[in-house]
Amino acid sequence: MARKRNRSQIQNQIAVEEPIQFSIYVICCPVSGNPVYVGQTSNFEQRKRSHLRIKKRPNIGTENIKTWIWDQISIGMQPSILILESELSEFKSLERETYWIIEYSKKGFPLLNRWKEHRKIIKSYKRMNGLY
Repeated sequence: MARKRNRSQIQNQIAVEEPIQFSIYVICCPVSGNPVYVGQTSNFEQRKRSHLRIKKRPNIGTENIKTWIWDQISIGMQPSILILESELSEFKSLERETYWIIEYSKKGFPLLNRWKEHRKIIKSYKRMNGLY
């Protein structure tokens, strides 16, 4: 039979456990160095590998990060994937991801992020920059 733990034992365990830390990263064009995608993850190395491990061209539209990466790799180019910020809570990382999307969109970079909220931000700045 499992031993019942009291409240202080549970609180001590919670205090010792470290919260999951998140990072914000950017994928950049290997030719221009311009940002094309901003993301957040709790495991940067694993996420980086998953972005670069595309075995065949995705059967989706051209304005998609997977298709863009495939197109770069298929011509022998390697996109750079860099950490912008790290050691963030999940909530803070979502906030900062949106911040970076706004900053890059203001500067006219046509990001390929797909979240509905992020697409709205990107689209509005494209209009303001005369790119849409």
